[in-house]
Formats: sequence, C-alpha cells, structure tokens
Amino acid sequence: MFPTLLAIDLDGTLLNASGSLDPETKPLLDRIRTRGCEVVVSTGRTHSESVRFLEALELEGVMIGSAGAVISEVATGRTVERNVIPAPTLRGMLKGLLAHGHLIQLLQDVSSASHEYILLGEASPHPATTWWLGHHGVSFTSATSLDDLDLSHVMRANVITDGHDLGGMVEEMKDAYGESLVVRHWQAVTDENSRDAWMLEVFDRGVDKWSAIEHLIDQRSIAASDVAAIGDGLNDIGMIEGAGRGIAMGQAGVPLRSVADHVVSPRDQGGLTEALRLILDA
Repeated sequence: MFPTLLAIDLDGTLLNASGSLDPETKPLLDRIRTRGCEVVVSTGRTHSESVRFLEALELEGVMIGSAGAVISEVATGRTVERNVIPAPTLRGMLKGLLAHGHLIQLLQDVSSASHEYILLGEASPHPATTWWLGHHGVSFTSATSLDDLDLSHVMRANVITDGHDLGGMVEEMKDAYGESLVVRHWQAVTDENSRDAWMLEVFDRGVDKWSAIEHLIDQRSIAASDVAAIGDGLNDIGMIEGAGRGIAMGQAGVPLRSVADHVVSPRDQGGLTEALRLILDA
C-alpha cells in the first residue's frame, strides 16, 4: 500500500557521507509527493541545522527535529509542538552532569528563547561542538552555573566528549533518571578531525521520533499503517518499528535492522535510491 506519510531521517539517510544530497534524491522524492504522500524530514537536528536541505528539496509542511522533541514549520521554523524537560528534573540532572566537568549543551525552543543553545559549565567546548556551532551558524549564549538560569524552554541536554570520557556517566544518568527521562548515547555527527566524538543526550520521558509522528497521525486522522519510515540510527528505532513500513539503511546497527520490514544497501552504496524505489513500487 502506498503511504500517506513518509518520515525520513537526514544524517546517514538523506545525506551521504560528505553531508550532502545526491542529485537523484529530489526527483525521487518529488515522484513520491506527486502521488499524494507527505514527506516529513525526521532528524536529530534542529530546523536551523536542517533548513538548507529542506529548501533544496523544496519540502513543505512540517519537519520533526531534535529527535522528536519539536515539530516545526518548514517554511518559517516556527514551533508547532514541543516537549521540554521539566525544570525541576532538569536542574537536578544538570547538577550531576556538571560534577563530571564537561560542558553541557542545552537546546532551547528558539521560538520562545533568545538563543538556540545555552553552553553550560566552565569547561572548554569539545572541538566537535565548536565545529558544529560554527558550521551551522546557530545562536548560543554561555553560563558557568545554574544560578538564576531560566530552564523553561530546554528540550534537550547533551554532552559531547571523546568516547572513553563518557565512562560511567551514561549508566549514572540512566540509574538516576531512566524512569523520568530518555537517556541515550551514540557517536556524534562531526567533521574529519573529531571522529572519536560521542554524545550523551537527554530528553523528556517518552520523546522520540515516533512520538512526534504519532502526533501527526492524530492530526491527519490516518493510521500507523499509512506511514513509511526510513532511517539508520538509534533514534530511528521507534519510527522504523512503529511505521506500517519501516526501512533500515544497510549500515544501521542490529537493533534497528532487527525491527525493520526491509533492510536496503548502505547509504553510499545506493541504499537511499533503493529505499525510495521500494516506496514508489508499493
């Protein structure tokens, strides 16, 4: 059955290894849209970090950002729906992270806050953080402590460091907050100079890409079986498993591949074209 909504990841799915779109991608997506399917980019990035690709693909409607924490208008970046971390829980969790001596990035709802990121702590930014903020030109402010800090617009907290430095921090956060927050860690998207960079990220309970897609399903009065999803990362597991047709890229790990209906070739071995043609052939 041809889908009514296609949710598709950016990094490792729509974007190739060099972080760009292939020439054949837009024509294939155009064919899918022409047949009445809404294409929704569903990514760990924010609108400002994704907008040049949204514009290149000439997409309309909404996008899912920050791994499901926010739904934004494609054209304007205006927040349609958001999930912030409850301030009391967030404040306690941040005290624990600060004790490890790392810089914490707090992603805010930029429709309500004056800056997209708060860089919290006294540590210097990891090179991957410096690259990311500069590469995307996002707005940020800095704070050395939690004193008098407004946390009411924070949707995600994350730490980026070399993989071995995460140490017991991940398990500590999961033990303390696993029932009230989503705690996840994985390799960060970065430049060639920071390939060992890993990210610990924290969201409000229940936040993932599939929860955001469910919001769209309810709004559009469609069923999960009307949804197709394509992705490659740990934050894609929920949407690949929940969608009526879930497609995993070939380079995805076993946890994602095991819940997919189809596994295609790796992204840079023709996997994206293969996945989009599977949709078109439905």
